[in-house]
Amino acid sequence: MLHGPKLQVSLAKKDSVELSAARSGIFSCAKTWEAIRSKLPVDGGQDWLLQEVYMLLTEQNSLQLVGHSLLSVKREAASTYELVGVSSGGKLSRHNVHIQQLGPETVTELSSLHLSASDQTQDLHSRLVMDHPRGYSRQLHKCIVAHSQGQAVFDGNIKVNRYAQQTDAGQLTRSLLLEPRATVNINQTPISK
Repeated sequence: MLHGPKLQVSLAKKDSVELSAARSGIFSCAKTWEAIRSKLPVDGGQDWLLQEVYMLLTEQNSLQLVGHSLLSVKREAASTYELVGVSSGGKLSRHNVHIQQLGPETVTELSSLHLSASDQTQDLHSRLVMDHPRGYSRQLHKCIVAHSQGQAVFDGNIKVNRYAQQTDAGQLTRSLLLEPRATVNINQTPISK
């Protein structure tokens, strides 16, 4: 079964929007795989603010759930985008975040917390492309793996191209492993051209 909320956001100059998306509760998937897919493309003009909160929280008996979200944001000059993501449920939870800077003086702040409390994989792949001057970005990824078969994956890419002069881009990940065989796979790739 596939549940897929789809939403497209278009922002004009001086717009300010707060979005909140939450998936929680008990899903009926005792021995079957169930997928939740979300896709959120965002297009905007100049000088806007978008704040988004994404949560996937499920009950212990929903451990066959598969969740996947795809976020694509194209940013014009002087826009601000803030994302907070929290995930603790399902057998597999994957989030893909792609942010493209299309103008100068953008601000991007990404924060995420992932909890793998049983035989689960919490997976975050992010890509931020900076093509214009005076951009600012910060990404903070935190994960807790509290089961010997639990796993967390973080693949964070920041690409700062030649024309992105005076850009300040930073990325930090922190992991807490609470069991001896718990694993975390981290790939942070800052790319400058």
